[in-house]
Amino acid sequence: MVKSGLLQRHAVLINRLMQLLDFLCILVAFFIANKFRFGEWVLTIYKKELYYKVLFVSIVTVNLVFRTWGLYSSMRGFFVINLMVRVVSAWFISMLTLITICFLFKLSWVLSRQWFFYWSFLMLFLIIMNRWIFTLILRFFRKMGWNERRAIIIGDNKAVNTVSRLVTGAAWTGINLRFIFDMNSVKKYSKEKLQVSPLPKNIIDVIKNHKIDEIWLIMPLSQEHTIRNILFQVRNIIVTVRLIPDFLDLGLLNHSVTYFAGMPTINLRESPMSGVKILIKRAEDLVLGGIFFLIALLPMLIIALLVKLDSQGSVIFKQKRYGLDGREINVYKFRMTLPRIS
Repeated sequence: MVKSGLLQRHAVLINRLMQLLDFLCILVAFFIANKFRFGEWVLTIYKKELYYKVLFVSIVTVNLVFRTWGLYSSMRGFFVINLMVRVVSAWFISMLTLITICFLFKLSWVLSRQWFFYWSFLMLFLIIMNRWIFTLILRFFRKMGWNERRAIIIGDNKAVNTVSRLVTGAAWTGINLRFIFDMNSVKKYSKEKLQVSPLPKNIIDVIKNHKIDEIWLIMPLSQEHTIRNILFQVRNIIVTVRLIPDFLDLGLLNHSVTYFAGMPTINLRESPMSGVKILIKRAEDLVLGGIFFLIALLPMLIIALLVKLDSQGSVIFKQKRYGLDGREINVYKFRMTLPRIS
């Protein structure tokens, strides 16, 4: 089918289109924010050139951050909600970087904070809508076969049925599962009515005759010899080889992978505060914490007054808790018991 790889052949063009659409979202949000804050689409205000400099810096920053977060690469297997979370996270880092730049160059005292608020959140809304619509269009094309990736599965365990069920039930990924090969040389049928055939000695003929794009190996790492043999056979052709370890039934694929001295390890349990997440969490604590503190300030004053009128003693009591890296921190709460009990 000629159309099966049409979008794949124009992947670079699609990548550029995604970047162009993000650029347009930033630009449109800029002009709308101008209209909301200053009543004009094109700025004529004092020091208007500073706003255009911030616009230029934001375009560069968003492009670099989005590229770093992988938002301009293929996200064929991503759920929409996961994609949106990644977009919001990348936008947040971009805005935090932009605010830092404005602060360092002393632009934050000149720019209108109301304008920046309008612009940044309009930008986020437009980019999210753009990515959502773009993803739906790509998924439609994949279902229609315009962005199809032909794959085969090689394995010898029950995880094969799990993977084939997930793939056949997710047509939006555009993965066309053509064959399942069993290393135990048993001919049978999977639950999805796909024929399971014995593994051929020469996999190259299958790949060339059926124009296979991807090979999925579903086997334990103890089958290293088989894995290396398949990789050796396909060394001279362009095909993606993916390894899905034999622990799907344990749900371990939801865990991240860390490399130690070149050795991959699966993190069965890890601290959620690591890497860039620490910066995001700290920024959330300062920004959201400050906002909610202001919102809750009046109710807290009322609660403090009621506690004081109800009984003698301090209104707030202190507890020891453990925070990041196991360090002791003080947690302050309203006293809810009598002083002699607390």
